[in-house]
Amino acid sequence: MSISKKLLEAQKLATEVEKAAKNGHHNYFYATADSIVACGKQALNASGLSLVNTGYYVDREKSTVKGTFWLLDSDGDEKIELSAEMPFVPSNGRPDDKAVSASLTELRGYLMLGLLQIERVNNDPLDVAGRDDTAFQPQQRQQYQERQAPPRQQEMTDDPGTCRDCGAPNKISQKTGRPYCSDKCWETRQPAGAGNGRRF
Repeated sequence: MSISKKLLEAQKLATEVEKAAKNGHHNYFYATADSIVACGKQALNASGLSLVNTGYYVDREKSTVKGTFWLLDSDGDEKIELSAEMPFVPSNGRPDDKAVSASLTELRGYLMLGLLQIERVNNDPLDVAGRDDTAFQPQQRQQYQERQAPPRQQEMTDDPGTCRDCGAPNKISQKTGRPYCSDKCWETRQPAGAGNGRRF
């Protein structure tokens, strides 16, 4: 039997993996990478196949780890070379080496999921995401009121009168709405002297 036919048999034998682990912070269930790998290993071995991790490469510039694998046929020398890549995220309390190890574990799990098409099932068949959303309340959208333009200053319709300094008729300023001298007499008036009145 060819390796491709054995792989097909392994996919038929691969059972569902239950989402038995729980993320307490975000409150959802998930299937661990170890449980996925154990399920896949059992199906592969029963079909005369084995998956061997031949190495991994860490790219620190991209913060990714790449694993290489062989899918071996126990009845002959036939093999298929496989590879998978996964990001790793160092953080406070988790240095680079632990972040890489965690990504390698996840990488093996996702590789087995893709290779054997293993399904992850929930504890509650009605719960698609594996989370308890019964207490979830959607946020109401904030009602935005249409911004109204500030009221325009009403122009004075009455007689603005005359300048108290020169007697010229006043005009209304379009900017401030206040009357001003039409002759602009303030430009010709000299400012009052400052100090004690002495001249030097």
